[in-house]
Amino acid sequence: MINHENIKNLDNGCKNEVYKLLYMTSRDAIMILAPPDWKFISGNPAAIKLFRTTSEEEFISHGPEDLSPEIQPNNKLSTTESIKMIEETLEKGSAFFEWNHKKINGNIFPSTVLLTKLEIKGKIFIQATVRDVSVQKDLENKTKQQIIELEKINNLLVDRELKMIELKEALDKCQDSKK
Repeated sequence: MINHENIKNLDNGCKNEVYKLLYMTSRDAIMILAPPDWKFISGNPAAIKLFRTTSEEEFISHGPEDLSPEIQPNNKLSTTESIKMIEETLEKGSAFFEWNHKKINGNIFPSTVLLTKLEIKGKIFIQATVRDVSVQKDLENKTKQQIIELEKINNLLVDRELKMIELKEALDKCQDSKK
């Protein structure tokens, strides 16, 4: 089992191998962006698979703008929003947000993104970790629809109950007036 103590006790060569293995075997899509234009310089196998590219070379030939629709769900331009998130990452050290991405085949999918500022040998980079949350969003939407349907049924039942109470009161009045 890998833990912080085990890694701390390794020599630098072994540490680098462990970190490379973590990067290469992660199920999360991990990519590295470099200044000044914040283009991809690296993508792990999960990133290549997620965006439907055939190799890391093909993946890094596409910029972040190629992997995002023009407009995000908040009706703002992806280019404007991505600059804002990069600036936040550089200022605060990280940024976590929801984002719509676009695969190379054009399919758009919802995701969560964690941007993390990295400093390596005095140079600043950004690591992006992307998770496809399509399944969660579909379940969330189905749950919302079920809640709406249940509220409709509840309203019908409450209305029915109220009508029954009114009817009973009317019947009671009729019987009282006959007495």
